[in-house]
Amino acid sequence: HRPQQGIECLTTKVQNENFVLTMKNALFLGKNIIIESMPEKIPSSILPILAKEVQQEAGEKVIRFANETVSFNDNFQLFITTNLPNPHYSPEDSIKVTIINFTITQESLFDQLLGLVTREEAPKYENDRIRLIQQNADFKQKIKSTEDTILTLLQQSGDSILENETLLATLDESQSISRDVESKLAIAAQNEHKIEEVRKHYKPMAVDGMVIFFTICDLGNIDPMYQYDLEWFNRLFKHSIGLAAKHKDREIRVTNLIKSFREVIYHNVCRSLFGKHRLMFSFLVTVRILLNADAIDGDLFQFLLTGFLQKEHSRDLELANPTDKLEEKLWESTLLLSTFESFASLPRHIVDNTQKWEEFLLDSSKNPPIPEPFSESLTSFEKLLLLRSLKPESLEGGILAFITE
Repeated sequence: HRPQQGIECLTTKVQNENFVLTMKNALFLGKNIIIESMPEKIPSSILPILAKEVQQEAGEKVIRFANETVSFNDNFQLFITTNLPNPHYSPEDSIKVTIINFTITQESLFDQLLGLVTREEAPKYENDRIRLIQQNADFKQKIKSTEDTILTLLQQSGDSILENETLLATLDESQSISRDVESKLAIAAQNEHKIEEVRKHYKPMAVDGMVIFFTICDLGNIDPMYQYDLEWFNRLFKHSIGLAAKHKDREIRVTNLIKSFREVIYHNVCRSLFGKHRLMFSFLVTVRILLNADAIDGDLFQFLLTGFLQKEHSRDLELANPTDKLEEKLWESTLLLSTFESFASLPRHIVDNTQKWEEFLLDSSKNPPIPEPFSESLTSFEKLLLLRSLKPESLEGGILAFITE
C-alpha cells in the first residue's frame, strides 16, 4: 500500500532497468520505496526483504538482495502495489506482508454514488448529512473524553472520593454534558430522518450506477485491455446528471437521470470496445439490471449461459426427438429446458405440432417468429432460452430484440 501523504517515496517497477540499483540505494539510505505493478509471481530477489532476513556482519546490518549482500538501514520501508483486479499470491508470500485490498465493494460504491447524486440534486441535504455525521462523532468523543477524565480522577482519589472536589465537579459536569448531548442527538436523529427521506428518492440511480460499474469491471475477463477507472466512472456519472432533462416531479427527474446516465456510460464504454463485444456488453448490462431487480430468474440465466441445471429435476426427459431437422443434442437441451415451469409443455407441443416447429427451425431470418402459444406466453428473456435450445444460430437476433424491448 502507499504510505501516508507527505512522506517522500521512491518509485520503481520490477521491469525497470535500474530496479536493482534503485532498491540498493533505498536499502542503504533508509528510503521509502514503492514497487508498482507487481505481477503475481514475486521475484525471488526481494523475498529476503519481505522475510526481513536482516543479519549482522562486522557490526553492520546487512541483507541479501539480488544475490548480493547489501547494507540495511532501519528506516527502510517497502510498499508494493499491483494493478491486477484479483491477484492470487502464494501463501508463502502472503504471510510475509500486510495485504490491504482497496477494491471497492458494492455497498461502498452505492453509498458513494448516492452521496454524489444527492449532492448534485439536493446539496443542502447532503451537506447537512455530512455535518451531522461529524457532529455526532464530536458528541461521542466529548462523552468519551469526560468518561476517561472521571476514570483517571477515580484512580487518583483512592479512598477519599467524596473529598475530591475536582472529581465531584467533573461528575456534575458530565451529567450536564450527557443531557446536552442526548438532547442534541435526538434533534440530529430527526434531521437525519428528513435527510434520508430525500436521499431515498435517488437510490434507484445509485443502484443503477453500482450494477453497471461492476458489469464494466467484468469486461476485463473478456479482454485484459478492458480496464476502467472508478474516478473516470464517477466523472461520467456526475456529467450525466447535468445532461438529464429537468423536471419538477422528483420521480420523473430520477427516471431522466437514469436514462441520461445509461446513455452516457454506454456510448463512452462502446468507444473502447471491439465491435464484436458491443452487443454482449449491452446484453450484460441489461441482464444485470434485471437480475438486481429480481425481474429475471437466476436459474434461467445460468441455464442460458451453460445449458446445465443447478437444481434437481423430476420431469420425464425420455420423450423421443420427433424430427430430423433438430440435432439430438439440441433436443436434449430442450428436454432439460422443460424442467422450468414456463417450458413444461414445450417438448410435447413440438411432438404434437412437428410441422409448425420444423418451419420455425428452417426459417433463416435473424429473429424468426416463435410458434404459438409460446410466442405469447414467454417473456422476451425466456424466448432467448428457447432459441438457445432449439435454434442457437438465431440467438444473436433474439438478444438484440430482448435489449431493444
